[in-house]
Amino acid sequence: MTWFNTNEHILNGYISPEQTCNIIRRGIFLDVAPLYILICGHYDKENNTKLIEKFNAKSSGECKDKKYKLYDHKILLAFLNSLDLKRVKLLVTPHIFTEFIKHLWENVDNPKQFRDILIKSFKPKKYISDISQGLCYNSIIDNQDFLDKKLEIGDISILISALEKKDEKGAITILTDDETFANISDKKHDFITLYYPEIRSSTFQFKIENIPKNFLKEPES
Repeated sequence: MTWFNTNEHILNGYISPEQTCNIIRRGIFLDVAPLYILICGHYDKENNTKLIEKFNAKSSGECKDKKYKLYDHKILLAFLNSLDLKRVKLLVTPHIFTEFIKHLWENVDNPKQFRDILIKSFKPKKYISDISQGLCYNSIIDNQDFLDKKLEIGDISILISALEKKDEKGAITILTDDETFANISDKKHDFITLYYPEIRSSTFQFKIENIPKNFLKEPES
């Protein structure tokens, strides 16, 4: 099993086979959109702002605009908590962090607000770890999907890092909102794929108001 059955997981009350969850808990590589939702959604909730609605993600290849709402933070947080966010590490490559900062820089004009998001909403999240080993430029420009312009550099950085972790029996799970990237990570590389649009649609089917309240709490840092 590689493509995670999000619909079954959520409609079963956020329960999946423990064997699957144990694999996912080895670590989840975050693409830029889930990272932005998690960080800026938390800031929005605490400060009554709508930064999450300023984010516009474009999928590689098809370049479809994607818009998010304040409830996306609730949806994503509940899903991650259902996998036990106190135990799982969310992994971010330097290239994904750079893309996140680029979007944040574009969407936040106030330097104090920019600083507060990074220091108060990002830095305290101890369950987010950075991954940098093996990400030299040679490893990136040798990737055929990058050369063919199927995937952007952030996506490639995740694949390279996940392949290294796979060899070490480490993290092999990727969370993305990009359909092209999701299909390549699943079908070509056999990684467990968490596809955010499926998480979103399954939660709407489950009904947001039915999310267990304990899944909506930020884990203590």
